[in-house]
Amino acid sequence: MLCNQGLLYVYVKRRCVICFALRLKSCKVTDTALTYDDGHMPSMTDTPIPYRKRFAFLAGFIAGPTVGLLLLAALARYLPDRSVFQVIGRVADSVAPQMLVVVVGLALVIALLGAWRSGLLIVLGAVVAAGYIGWKHTERTIALVPEASVDLRVLWFNMLNENWLPPEEIAAGLVASGADVVVLGEAVKITGQMRALREVFPFQVGCLQFCAVVMLSKYPLEAARQGRLSPISPERYIRARVVTEAGEVTLIGSHLIKPWFDRLSTDEAHRLSHRIEVVEGPVVLVGDMNAAPWSRRMVHLHQDTGLRFAPLPPATWPARAGALGVPIDHVMVGGGAGFVSLLPWGADMGSNHLGLLAEITLDAHQPSGN
Repeated sequence: MLCNQGLLYVYVKRRCVICFALRLKSCKVTDTALTYDDGHMPSMTDTPIPYRKRFAFLAGFIAGPTVGLLLLAALARYLPDRSVFQVIGRVADSVAPQMLVVVVGLALVIALLGAWRSGLLIVLGAVVAAGYIGWKHTERTIALVPEASVDLRVLWFNMLNENWLPPEEIAAGLVASGADVVVLGEAVKITGQMRALREVFPFQVGCLQFCAVVMLSKYPLEAARQGRLSPISPERYIRARVVTEAGEVTLIGSHLIKPWFDRLSTDEAHRLSHRIEVVEGPVVLVGDMNAAPWSRRMVHLHQDTGLRFAPLPPATWPARAGALGVPIDHVMVGGGAGFVSLLPWGADMGSNHLGLLAEITLDAHQPSGN
């Protein structure tokens, strides 16, 4: 016997019953037949369940997780560190824009299933959340000054220890970038090219032991210092005063551990902030912070130091995602330093990160307040 009951499909044969569906009527199965609780057998004349009810159920089924995703994207930055929420909060706050795009897509599906009011409300919620994130981000940025003189070109690039490109090609790419100062993360593969690179970048700091962060410069590097920010990140912090024709600027390179490593990650970020706070004059911070500009980690870094982002920071990870990726690599400026331009670099350089090439001016107007 094959019985079609709207969303109920039942096949009964030799005590074998296969039932697939969402039942709106209660039914039971005996050894040889299926009956409803009122005792009558299903028949083809029974009223089928309307498609509208089926779609309404599916819309409701999707709406719950969609609203949860919306709330997580909007509120992730406010989930505290050193708590059970740290892992999910620190992952979600960096990818909040991507999460909101998913929310809008799911809301459109909900609307197409007939629950257009619910879909519209969810879309409006996503737009408000995205607008709030963008508005708060603009408060932490400094405008580009394309007409200003370029006093320093700085390149940051997380090379990736497992980079598949031959070291000679990577070195050639660094030279061709036109940068005055190159700061590299995970630079193990370039160690054999350090002597050759000295012809273009005669001033070098790093590769004492681990090559975690390396600084190569055409200009003299004064008061250079390399160290660690936590017990598990040796040589992932470097600082030097770069002497240019326009004046001095302190350049800091850092590679922070991922922000969901509980106490270690928050301690690293705090130590980096404290070391930046004591620096006077123009400052340029570059590095892989493993967090987006609107994340809790980077917002606190801005609040503690006053350093600012470019208005539209380029996405850098994963490199293959291009503009759809997450901007977890950064160039930040303060103390009179500003951006003439900031562009992604090195899509063909074998890393899963894109680099950042920044043109810096040392005579920028700094917005008041943090």
